[in-house]
Amino acid sequence: MPQYICFLRGINVGGKRIIKMDALKQTFMALGAIKVQSYIQSGNIIFEHEQTNTSLLNQQISEAILATYGFEVPVITMTTTHFKAIMEENPFVNQQEQLYVNFIAEKPAEALLEKLQTVDYHPDQLVCTAKALYLYCVTPYHKTKLSQGFLERKLQVTITTRHWKTLEALAALLL
Repeated sequence: MPQYICFLRGINVGGKRIIKMDALKQTFMALGAIKVQSYIQSGNIIFEHEQTNTSLLNQQISEAILATYGFEVPVITMTTTHFKAIMEENPFVNQQEQLYVNFIAEKPAEALLEKLQTVDYHPDQLVCTAKALYLYCVTPYHKTKLSQGFLERKLQVTITTRHWKTLEALAALLL
């Protein structure tokens, strides 16, 4: 059975859109997920499911969260193979303390991606791949021009961001 990792955007931040992880695990299990694990309170879930279509999983998870908790949450689900490939493609191998990975729900239009990469965002650096956007922040993340909202507007896709340390911890939990 395939193993997946799911990132929920914007839950348990600033006292809004609160979902307890034990309750969230139950929501996933009600959808047929097994071996459900969560990591910290920000919506990182590892699970196995017989479904092989991640778009369908995203839709089912999103609808279950809306029905159960009463609010919409952007959901990005990927196979753990896809996740591991993103980890391996990291272009900032020696700068992980200030590294963030922006997971994209779908591949952005090539023209938008190319336009984004033509601008110098010094001192911060952005590397775009087909699977993710890697952001090396010299400035504190909350002050970067390359915020999640900025990237979503420029690329017209749903994005959720995680710090590299979170991703390393998640990778350690995988099969």
